[in-house]
Amino acid sequence: MDPVDLYCFSGTGNTLIVARAMRDRFAERGVEAALHRLEDCDPADVDRSHILGIACPVAAQSTYPTVWEFVRGLPEADGTGAFLVDTLMMFSGGLLGPMKHCLKKKGYAPLGAREVRMPNNFFRKKTDPEKDAGVIESGREAARAFVDALVDGSARWPPARPWEWLFFAGMKLGYGKPRLIGRMARPSVDPERCTQCGLCEKLCPVGAVTRPAGTPQFSRDCIACMRCFSYCPAEAIRLRNSSKYVPYRPLKAADLLGSDDPLRRHTPKGEAG
Repeated sequence: MDPVDLYCFSGTGNTLIVARAMRDRFAERGVEAALHRLEDCDPADVDRSHILGIACPVAAQSTYPTVWEFVRGLPEADGTGAFLVDTLMMFSGGLLGPMKHCLKKKGYAPLGAREVRMPNNFFRKKTDPEKDAGVIESGREAARAFVDALVDGSARWPPARPWEWLFFAGMKLGYGKPRLIGRMARPSVDPERCTQCGLCEKLCPVGAVTRPAGTPQFSRDCIACMRCFSYCPAEAIRLRNSSKYVPYRPLKAADLLGSDDPLRRHTPKGEAG
């Protein structure tokens, strides 16, 4: 099997957990695999001699605009293999079919797609560490099984469902000019609890958090990825100006800020290295 480059966009960590399990399983199966933070990568640098993997969470019954922008920016290919893994709580609605269509249109050959159930990170009202741990381990097992199917050539991409494009259109509404998703979350900060550490600004993948006077401010560009809320060390950030929601932290903030592997940059054929 050709080497694999797995580009991962993770909200609060569920997708990163799954992507890491896949990377490690590829290694166990003797396949070279590198894991990259999608938001830090230029799609033009994708190596089309490697298999392309996309790992992302379901959001607004599709996925975040950051992921779609990356996929739309991919260079044209001529049969490069590609696969998708997404994490979700219930169902995706408008992701599998549109993603397959977009990849095929660019010349990539869809190898398979798998949806992995993981704990909810959206508007949680209570914590249940034992239940979360069980769901996470089941998610890792599903990720490893997907890798086995990819390596063995038995992976499949589920057929498109007729309603998927309706959900895809809804995603555009949620993240388009109305910014319905950001309005739904409406993050705010408790100035009495905020320590002005700046972690929320560093974690935000779309630059929606600024600190002009030290205390965070949230713009309408918020995509409700839940990073700032979940990983605020002082728990000073609130959703909908309410204290009834609890953070979900399956990893450490450093995991979301760091990079598992640097993006490989290959010298084009015919040029000196």
